[in-house]
Amino acid sequence: MTGGETYIRKGDGSAVKVEGPSLGHCVILQGGQVEHLAARAFGTAERITTITSYRAAIPGVYDDSYISNVRPYSDLPELYAEWTNYRLEKLKWEIEHMQAAIIQHADPDPESFPLDAVYHFADRQISYLKRTVRQMVDQALCVDVRQHFEVREINSVGDRWRHIRAHRRFKDLLPGVMVQTSMWRPVLPYLSDWEETKCMIRSGHASLVYSQQRTFSWDRNRSEEYQFGDELLRQGLKEVLLAWLHRFDLINLALDS
Repeated sequence: MTGGETYIRKGDGSAVKVEGPSLGHCVILQGGQVEHLAARAFGTAERITTITSYRAAIPGVYDDSYISNVRPYSDLPELYAEWTNYRLEKLKWEIEHMQAAIIQHADPDPESFPLDAVYHFADRQISYLKRTVRQMVDQALCVDVRQHFEVREINSVGDRWRHIRAHRRFKDLLPGVMVQTSMWRPVLPYLSDWEETKCMIRSGHASLVYSQQRTFSWDRNRSEEYQFGDELLRQGLKEVLLAWLHRFDLINLALDS
């Protein structure tokens, strides 16, 4: 086989080839954080890639796992069950470590309590559970999107969204679309998230916002307004974004840009 190498995008936007490892060696790529693409392979019918997911086995270390990359083609009940069990096991593990820390704190100093640490712990776990739930998109919505779009169209919706939000008619259509969106039940939780993110941007704390698209960055003085579609992309909700664009006829703007 020739070809099939993996290319990664560097910080300056250029691409670099990751050379295949020699016998007895390996290359580890954190695919969720690095934009990458496999080159076409020649001399073989298919290129098979195996992926193993890792996370830090250290209490309190941020777990940025997500399922948006496999959601478009997976059996959703099975995927959601595995995802939920994994996340709850991680949460249980974190709780057990917190319990141990409280007991350990009480031994030398029974007159005090680490209230600030508990508050911080609770905030982290609330955020963790919220991200867990947000990754499980409504099954009926996913089925509808799969009926209208191919997997490659779902995965490339970010490019389509950038064309749509730059279209000359987008700002004129948006107010009416958002009125209708506010009455569409499947997206109501995401509208609430959108308002929270905009509040963080206005307060200058955008860097504290979680993003599946690597580090979240949105200058509050930026001329472009942070739109609902940007929020859906931030969370990796590609099916929801595509369904929203399709439902309210914004998707046609991409063809006219």
